[in-house]
Amino acid sequence: MPTRYTVARITLDGHRFEIIVNPELALKYKLGEKVSIQKLLMSDLVFTDAKKGLKASSSLLKKYFKTEDILKIAERILKYGEIQITTEQRRRLIKEKRRAIVALISAHCIDPRTGVKVPSTRVEQALNQVRVSIDPFKSAEDQVKEIIKQVQRVLPLKLEYSEFELLVPPSIIEPVKHLVHSYGDMLAEKNLPDGRLSLRVALPSLARSSFLQKLRKEFSHRVEEHLIK
Repeated sequence: MPTRYTVARITLDGHRFEIIVNPELALKYKLGEKVSIQKLLMSDLVFTDAKKGLKASSSLLKKYFKTEDILKIAERILKYGEIQITTEQRRRLIKEKRRAIVALISAHCIDPRTGVKVPSTRVEQALNQVRVSIDPFKSAEDQVKEIIKQVQRVLPLKLEYSEFELLVPPSIIEPVKHLVHSYGDMLAEKNLPDGRLSLRVALPSLARSSFLQKLRKEFSHRVEEHLIK
């Protein structure tokens, strides 16, 4: 077996399932890049403990994955499980995420005392002061709101907000509302003559791009959106 490999694993009902993968390709896949699962797999076996060479039984695979197909099993492990990454990979990912988080805060937050945007150098200093923990796998957008709360202990910050009107068909009103609540606030709603619901929502500007991507991914173009301000 090649020396450069790592393990991806998932635990289901206390049972651990592991596959052996190429670390760089597996990381790219985990981060959403298009990578062939067949290419990233370095073994066609599923283990309960790869280090000890303990293979998962057919009965366990069928019970928890409903298949013995290694590609289907690997897909689930990579999507819902975790991969062991090298120290260098972790360092690189955290550096990239940190840079993106600083850029988001600097672009979308103001100092409430002066009303001007906060320079990236000052944001960097604040991150060092509060010693924030950055998740190498979560997107910058998904973790920046929590990091802002930590930074506000040492640096006054106020998020800028964007307001949208969403025109929502009746069949998807509840899931759209749920998505809105996970990103921002509902300001008003109004029933329209054509049966759709008009939702006026406020979102942190730094989450606007992420929200719209999610909205379009989950509901295609069934929801019409208009930027108000």
